[in-house]
Amino acid sequence: MQQQEVQQKPSEPAQKMYVCGQGWDSLHATRKALYRQAEMGAVEWQGYAARITQVIESAGCLLIGWLYLAWLMCMLISVLVYLFLVVVIVVLFLGGFLLLSLGAGACLLLIGLLRSCHWLYTKAFTITYDCPNPHCYNREPLPIFICPVCQRQHRQLHPNTYGIWTHRCHCTTKLHTIERAGRYKLARYCPGCNNRLDHGIGEGTNIHLPLIGGPSAGKTLYMTSALNSLITTYNSTRQYHFSFLNRLQEANFTTTVQRLQHGQTPPKTPEDVPLAYTVKMDVPRGLVPKILYLYDAGGEAYNANERTDLQTYYKYVCGLIFIIDPCAITRFRHQHAQQINALTTSLRPCTSEIMQVHDRMMRMLEKSQGVRKRTRYPFPIAVVVTKVDALALEYTIGAQAARYLMSKDPTYTTEGDAIHDLVQVFLRNYGLSDLLRNLEYHFSHVRYFSCSSLGRLPSEINTSAFVPLRTLDPFLWLLSQGGIIKQAQREH
Repeated sequence: MQQQEVQQKPSEPAQKMYVCGQGWDSLHATRKALYRQAEMGAVEWQGYAARITQVIESAGCLLIGWLYLAWLMCMLISVLVYLFLVVVIVVLFLGGFLLLSLGAGACLLLIGLLRSCHWLYTKAFTITYDCPNPHCYNREPLPIFICPVCQRQHRQLHPNTYGIWTHRCHCTTKLHTIERAGRYKLARYCPGCNNRLDHGIGEGTNIHLPLIGGPSAGKTLYMTSALNSLITTYNSTRQYHFSFLNRLQEANFTTTVQRLQHGQTPPKTPEDVPLAYTVKMDVPRGLVPKILYLYDAGGEAYNANERTDLQTYYKYVCGLIFIIDPCAITRFRHQHAQQINALTTSLRPCTSEIMQVHDRMMRMLEKSQGVRKRTRYPFPIAVVVTKVDALALEYTIGAQAARYLMSKDPTYTTEGDAIHDLVQVFLRNYGLSDLLRNLEYHFSHVRYFSCSSLGRLPSEINTSAFVPLRTLDPFLWLLSQGGIIKQAQREH
């Protein structure tokens, strides 16, 4: 019979507070030392009595009375010494016990108060430590903090019996237990996958936004264009501030934006299970920042169930961006086959069936969020038809078509409302009525958009900067649904 190995929880490499650790050890050590001293004193006087007994056995009769008296005195002193030291032990032990209990009680009360305040703080602002690393995506109550001197791992670095404001590592380094007091400076790792977590994770409210779409649907281009528009538009107001938590992601993002400014497109996303883009967003009058988690999984992730099941970040989603390449719509592709084939190199059409991508998205939502039979999912979904710069789609579901519709029907007050209806009509006319019906049935808030992540088709000859069309609108709508950004504050 094979014995199962029991995984023991690693011990915390910190010294407990005196009143919760060493104080009690010292009290017990003092009690034991005094008890030994009492025994030694009693035994010493008992030894004197034993010697007197030997003298009695060999002494004459004239001395026996005095010797018996001496023997009795030694035995009495032995008992008195023992009783005296026992009383001293009891008094000291009870006094030490009372003082340590009062000290420990006061510390535990303060710890409980701080922990309760921290719990209320994290609940009020929905602050969690969410791992952005592939094949993990765990939500942990506390990461592993690393001592900057000896590199020991501290798994309980918060107010507890190891310390209220600071913990003292075995190397005597003091480590702060509260983020704002200095804990944010420490390196940290995810307990689930042991990968490093970037500074800033756990400091604010997390906003998880996955991008869903088949291969070559344009998710990476859309995310880059939309995020760049968001940063440049709102940073100019001097009220918002954006910063990447991961320096490598920031460098890659900057490189991609520079490529787009020189008329070059970025390479295809290879990861089926992505490392989440993490962007810190400071908002006006916000007590804590917002941390955007953007998931750009390769389109192949929605071509097989086993790959879809790896997208476990769905359990945290605050909104969804469903990317539709019009070339992936079967009826549209058949009607425009000649034009699409002529533009294959620059258009890079997606061939995955829209309903297949939708079904796998719903499979992951049902697995992560549970099946909603009578209620809808509370988070919003933005349905974005991309590549409207091609095949004259700008005049069908774009700004040109929206302005024409607004001139014909005065009930449309904004271009976005007109595009919302135009996209629905477009999808319905090309055989995606089931998609519209399913989305409206499963989600409380659905909005339809059209955009172009480049503004024109890529060309080796034309190296001018790409100018995206309306990529920011879906992003703003999702963020405004959560009360993060007010669209009215957007500067055009």
